[in-house]
Amino acid sequence: MDVKPKKLLPLSPKVDLENENHYRVYKSYLDDALNDEHIHNLAITGKYGSGKSSIVDTYFKKKTSFLKVSFSTFESSSTKVVSQKEIDDTPSSIKDKTGEQSQSNNLISKGTIFANIINQIIYQVDLKNIPLTRFKIKKPLSRFSKFSLLFEICLLSSLFFPISGIYRIALSVASILVGLVIIWYFLSNFEFRNLKISLKQVETEINMRRDDLFERYTDEIVYLFEQSGKSILIIEDLDRFKDLSIFEKLRELNTKLNSNLKDKQEWTFIYLIKDELFKDKTDRVKFFDEIIPVIPFITTSNSFDKLREIFKGEDIDVRLLRILSQFIDDFRLLLNIHNEYEVYTKVASLAQNLGNEKDERNELLALIAYKNIFPNQFDEIQNGEGILGDIAKAYKSNIQEQINDAKNRLKTLQEKRNSTHLKSEAEYLFVWANNTSLCYTSEYGRQATQSISSVTIAKSVIQNDFYVASSYDRSDSKYSQFKSNTNEYLENLLPIVAYDSEIKKIRDEIEQLNRFQFFNVDGSWDYFKDNALLYALIKNRYITLDYLNIINHYYGDSSTQIFMRNIYISAPDFDMNMKLNDISGLVEQLQDSDYQQSQILNIYLACWLFDNNIDKFKSLLNTAYNSETFFVETLINFRPDLYENVTTIVPLIHFDLSALKPVEMLDIAKNNRYLESQSNIKLLVNYLKDTVSNEQFINFVNDENIYSTFKEMLIQDVNDSIVIEKISDVNHNVLNSVLMHNRLSPKASNINYYVQEFSYDEVIERFIDANRIIIDKPLSNETLMSTISGNSLSKNTFYNLWKTYEGQQLKSNIVSELNDPQILVLIELNILTTDFDLLSLVNDRDLNVLPDFFTTEVKSIIVDNKVLLNNALLSKALSLEDDLNDQIFANNINNMSKKEVTAYLVESNLSNGRFGEIMQKIDEYQDLVFENEEVNSKILSWMANEKIITNVAIDEEEKLKPIFD
Repeated sequence: MDVKPKKLLPLSPKVDLENENHYRVYKSYLDDALNDEHIHNLAITGKYGSGKSSIVDTYFKKKTSFLKVSFSTFESSSTKVVSQKEIDDTPSSIKDKTGEQSQSNNLISKGTIFANIINQIIYQVDLKNIPLTRFKIKKPLSRFSKFSLLFEICLLSSLFFPISGIYRIALSVASILVGLVIIWYFLSNFEFRNLKISLKQVETEINMRRDDLFERYTDEIVYLFEQSGKSILIIEDLDRFKDLSIFEKLRELNTKLNSNLKDKQEWTFIYLIKDELFKDKTDRVKFFDEIIPVIPFITTSNSFDKLREIFKGEDIDVRLLRILSQFIDDFRLLLNIHNEYEVYTKVASLAQNLGNEKDERNELLALIAYKNIFPNQFDEIQNGEGILGDIAKAYKSNIQEQINDAKNRLKTLQEKRNSTHLKSEAEYLFVWANNTSLCYTSEYGRQATQSISSVTIAKSVIQNDFYVASSYDRSDSKYSQFKSNTNEYLENLLPIVAYDSEIKKIRDEIEQLNRFQFFNVDGSWDYFKDNALLYALIKNRYITLDYLNIINHYYGDSSTQIFMRNIYISAPDFDMNMKLNDISGLVEQLQDSDYQQSQILNIYLACWLFDNNIDKFKSLLNTAYNSETFFVETLINFRPDLYENVTTIVPLIHFDLSALKPVEMLDIAKNNRYLESQSNIKLLVNYLKDTVSNEQFINFVNDENIYSTFKEMLIQDVNDSIVIEKISDVNHNVLNSVLMHNRLSPKASNINYYVQEFSYDEVIERFIDANRIIIDKPLSNETLMSTISGNSLSKNTFYNLWKTYEGQQLKSNIVSELNDPQILVLIELNILTTDFDLLSLVNDRDLNVLPDFFTTEVKSIIVDNKVLLNNALLSKALSLEDDLNDQIFANNINNMSKKEVTAYLVESNLSNGRFGEIMQKIDEYQDLVFENEEVNSKILSWMANEKIITNVAIDEEEKLKPIFD
């Protein structure tokens, strides 16, 4: 059942204000003024739409004693009043055929205005009352006139008949009388000028080509007023011309009328005008006898209440009504906005998407309000032109320029970064550590023994801010402190990290620009200088970039016209997202060649063609493929289900992933369906790194057809749970990258496989050092032996490897290339043969062996080979007491300090403590003798060299006797 639409609200002045309280007040004032014999010029003042006409029309609704002159049908206040001379002086080329100035020039003479006043008055006066006026009024002949004329013709014709006597005399008299009546009628309609003003079917002829019309025809005008039977003249909207001289003439006319009256009622002129007509503060009060101000029925302060009242029950945002109320101060304008909104919502079909219906209604009302407030702009807006069209184009162009600029900057930075060997802080730290033996530890003050042997470890050091220092130095600064305090490191690092930081910044900028919406348009643009309403509606999202869809939907479908015009003229700028409402009709207008133009690219058209005409869809898609637009990406964003069809039709398509929402990313990566740029690869990896499975990852890295740059970044950034269990599952060409980024399970079997296939190298060494090896099977001797030739494995890693060794002991001569910590590991694990060579190696390199290294076997080697130990090793060798200590001590006594020797002799029981007595000079120490043995001889010789004794002698018992002074 059809619902009857609401009744439209009339725009004409109300004439039923009798019951309104405010009207009663004005009625009282009007009664007093019109009954006052001293008030002849009465002004009712107020702005347009304040209700002046409603008050006056209600007051005179049942009265007949008034004439009314209105200029509301004339041009607006932009019309300029000039003298007739100025009109005459204008070039003839711009005058109309009557000789008057063309309206397009917005000029009007005073004579024209005066003539129109007279003209309007004449048609309100009964013609029977003004038979003597010289202002002739043309009108159709009355039946009586027609009958009189025919009768006269008959009478005159009868005179030619053969009639005699009294009948001829009677006919002659009748003919004369009727002729006189006809002549009187003719004279009363005599034309004295050719220029005329027309109204409906009646015309009055007045010479308007004079500015002194009131003076020239004073008697005629006074005659009209006197014979009218009225006493009040209401003059409305004369202030539109902003010319006070016209009012002065009317006041003069009022004075003449009232001075000529005898017993008749005096004339009162009522002027309905605006307050601002009179610029001088005293002119207004001097000109009128009384002024009745009308308080506006609606102002910007109360228009919100009126808007809310008339839109009650409509699903309109209160905020929109408040915005409109700031710009509407005319009640008729407000009513018309409501009426147009009511018509369009009832006549036009509403949007099918009910979820957007409220937004659509709000935008419709915003556009209708804009149309009514700025009617001169609306026709252009409907065609996507005018101020709003310019703003939309400028906005899109501005955003696109910023995006293009950002992309150019991003491309430049990416090229620079790609030309740089190192691409991250972690890579730089890794290289620096390898060149400077920088190590790390997690505890303050400990020796830094963990080598930074991979990029992954370097990344961990940075993220956790571990303590760093050169190998085996105590660590007293964190990485962040080291970076700040090491000038050379920081200077070389800054360009690398600056690229990454700036690239991220630009990507964020592009992403933000893509999310930028129309309501963020720059309010400082000149477009909004004199159009604050438009800016407010855009800023508050009541006018959007889709405004043309609203216009096409409600104001008649112009989308097809715009679309076809773009095709015809190959418009460089066109809207791919413009909603098309009659696509089937549009397709009938298109030719095959049109599908080759980029202007054919429209989202709604493409979707329709896919559903209804697949061949045309293919043609459109091929055009999109060859164009430099994001159309295909936009289409798939709009209809993700089209991805498979699009890639089937155009298998070589390459998407710009910055414009494509995540869709079928696995397929895009597998088939290289993207532009090979650093930004695209980064976007693809960011999406896949947390969703890809182990199997998919292996397939990606092994597929030789996939971009290597993508595989490298995926291997580096994929989530930590992705690990390849078997090294044999990885193609050799990506194995180095897999190992570098620790994507291979660190099993002994994988390490054995690598060493067997590729030999031990820096890559596997870094991998071993970065992971804790899982001993799923014994490490092969080939693997272990490979690690003792010039490697840089950390001590812990080296230990964990070699602790699995089960072969024969190794000769120390084959480990000479190992660093000291690694040799110590082999000594600790008892993998090296204990012999003179090993002892020499330890002694020569001053290895920090543990005291338990000096077993009896080792000490025997020292004694047998008379090995001279350095102080540290000697101290450790002597720390464990046994029978060989004294010999070792004696052999090394010359390398010891006096204090160390004294301490040993005092603390030991060598020769029953007699050497200690000498050193301490205990009583009778000079009488001591010693067995003639090698140890005692060496000690006494040392004492003689140190001047503790003078010499050593052999007594008669073959014993050694110290000689003192």
